[in-house]
Amino acid sequence: MRKRKLLLQIGTVVSFVFVLLMIVAEKYIFKKSTEVYLEAENEMISSDLLYFRNKLKDHLFLDVEEYWVNNQDKVSEDINDDELAVLFESYLGDARKDEETFRTMNDSQKLAIAKNIKNSLSSDFYYYMKSRNYYNVYILYPVGDGFAFVIGADRNSDDTIWNGSDSEENQSITDAESETKYKFADVVPFDLGEQRDESDLVNKKDNEIFFADSINYINGKAYYSGYIPIYDYKNEFLGVLCAEYDWSDAYSTILDSSKYKLITDILIGLFLLAGVVLMCLYIMAVRPLRETKEALDQYKITKNSDDVERMLSGIRSKNEIGQFADNVKELSKEIDRYNEENIELAKATAKVKTELDMAATIQGDSLIKDFPKSSYYEVYASMTPAKEVGGDFYDVFDIDDAHTVFVIADVSGKGMPAALFMMAAMTSIRNYSVSGCKPSEIITKVNEELVNRNIMDMFVTIWLGILDKNTGVLTTSNAGHEYPAVNTTGSFELFKDKHGFVVGGMSGVKYTDQEIHLSKGNIVFVYTDGVPEATNSKVEMYTDKRMLEALNKKSSASPEELLAIVKSSVDEFVGEAEQFDDLTMLCIKYNG
Repeated sequence: MRKRKLLLQIGTVVSFVFVLLMIVAEKYIFKKSTEVYLEAENEMISSDLLYFRNKLKDHLFLDVEEYWVNNQDKVSEDINDDELAVLFESYLGDARKDEETFRTMNDSQKLAIAKNIKNSLSSDFYYYMKSRNYYNVYILYPVGDGFAFVIGADRNSDDTIWNGSDSEENQSITDAESETKYKFADVVPFDLGEQRDESDLVNKKDNEIFFADSINYINGKAYYSGYIPIYDYKNEFLGVLCAEYDWSDAYSTILDSSKYKLITDILIGLFLLAGVVLMCLYIMAVRPLRETKEALDQYKITKNSDDVERMLSGIRSKNEIGQFADNVKELSKEIDRYNEENIELAKATAKVKTELDMAATIQGDSLIKDFPKSSYYEVYASMTPAKEVGGDFYDVFDIDDAHTVFVIADVSGKGMPAALFMMAAMTSIRNYSVSGCKPSEIITKVNEELVNRNIMDMFVTIWLGILDKNTGVLTTSNAGHEYPAVNTTGSFELFKDKHGFVVGGMSGVKYTDQEIHLSKGNIVFVYTDGVPEATNSKVEMYTDKRMLEALNKKSSASPEELLAIVKSSVDEFVGEAEQFDDLTMLCIKYNG
């Protein structure tokens, strides 16, 4: 049995293709949608970063970040606004022109400038963060190896930078419960090298912007960042300005925008899937079936199984269709073998038919057709074999001027063996009848001869009568045959003579003689068991009773007419049923 079936194969292919199409479609759509969305976001972030960076050039110069790192608590403290304004106006302009000016300032002056710049930047960052819907805007300064100094939007009273929204709920969350938050001027473990080689940042052109290689996922939220290098008024590298965009809402936006596209692609995928199914059906079923039909059509013309084998050799499917093609090939070979056998059988049958026809001809010729003409009696007989040749026989012949022998017999079995045995019995009866023996003596001698020559365990029933023409005495002997029907009183009745054993059955059997005294017009009707045992379609037998009724319809008719009456009655009774046994009759009418 095939382990892989057609439906399983098609189902596997279809399922695989459908799943693959859906995965590819989903990945492709999301990737393209993400790329388009990021491209739009990049343009916005790029524009804002350039704007931020241009404003920072008016505020940033070397060494101020070192002061922030070393004095972050002081910078975070409140300072008198009037004092801050005076210090800022007095020293900030010189500090921009000469970095040494800041270094030579006293602590109050440095604090004022550092605080002023910090407040100004934080306010600007917070403004753009809110107006542009950024998650965070901040500056990263390299401090040490692999760390960065953070200046971000002034979102809380304690100068912290949140990685979260600025809602009252989030502001009330403790550090242990909330996401990480950094105070102004904290040194944090932020490795720029993960985003871009630090040397690339320092050597970048003034307006070059880069973006994170991937979306950053923190505490279930997604963030996307853009970076731009910051240079002071001397065009020396100070740090990196970063705008951090909340990608969580963007993800939902992308899904919404790509929803209809995904549905469209699914429909396209289904059409493609239907195409794959049809192609699979064609390759696995339709084409092999078409080739099989063509092979069968060719076989009907050529009757050559080699043509079928050649035309179906390309079908190697391990499924029901492949099995069907194999069965067709085997069937064509079997039909070829069957045809060859039938041809041989037909030849043999034709030969047997010829031999049977010949045997039937021989048998027919052996049965007399021209019955003896005598003023003492009339005689007529007929035989209708159940097969081509039968086992019944009759005979009428004179043994001298005064005596005539009448014989009817029934050989067991039918066909050629019965006919051959019948011929042997007929020959023996004729041989022993001419010796002047009584009927019982003739049958006894025939029995002994047939027993000795019977190699097929066959037997024959015989009724034999010798008519004395002058006296009308009919001496008979019955060897297992049917009772004769005798009309000596005006109607037919069975003459229940004494039966002997069948001839050819066993040796040493003795037979007896019976006498029937005939007067002018008396009739004797003898027959084989094919008459009373004739069977109709209801499996009913004709019986002796029906036979006597047929005979008595015209009891004084000639022998030929009586045989015709009985034969017609039997045929009417049997109807369309098949003839079961040979049907043989012999009738003698004594004229005195």
